[in-house]
Amino acid sequence: MRFDLLDQGPAETERKLVGFLIGDVQYGIDIMTVREIVNPLELIQIPGAPSFMVGVSDHREAVIPIVSLRLRFGLEDATELKRIKWILLKTHGKNVGIVVDRATKVVGVTNAKRKKQHPLLAYGEKTWIKHVFDIDDGLIFELDPDAIIGSAAEFVESDMAGSDYFDE
Repeated sequence: MRFDLLDQGPAETERKLVGFLIGDVQYGIDIMTVREIVNPLELIQIPGAPSFMVGVSDHREAVIPIVSLRLRFGLEDATELKRIKWILLKTHGKNVGIVVDRATKVVGVTNAKRKKQHPLLAYGEKTWIKHVFDIDDGLIFELDPDAIIGSAAEFVESDMAGSDYFDE
């Protein structure tokens, strides 16, 4: 019997990211925050909402704010894309949806595949990228859903709609 394999230390834990594209860039969100991926539903626009919050939707009897990652990142809206998906998240007890160009695949990542982040990826208040990982077909940028969504998750529940409550 061989015991030398026990001396290798603890195995590195693999985490799963739900992968998606915005333009040609691969992003991911921790699978533990993802409730489901759906085709776009009917949207109701809300006056006074931040520009990146494209509206709210009634999904499974819950009113869910929907955030466009393209608009949040300062990119041109691309609602004509045929593969657009909504990724519905639950973060800090709040339901929110993000609009992505295309859902790709679930990707396993470990700290061994984590790249050292360049300081330009962490500028000011717009630190949306938690980690960068090297995967088989390039890089994947893990996003921080709380930083991306900002206060949009609280919009529906607050009585502050239309005020200066949102940080754009």
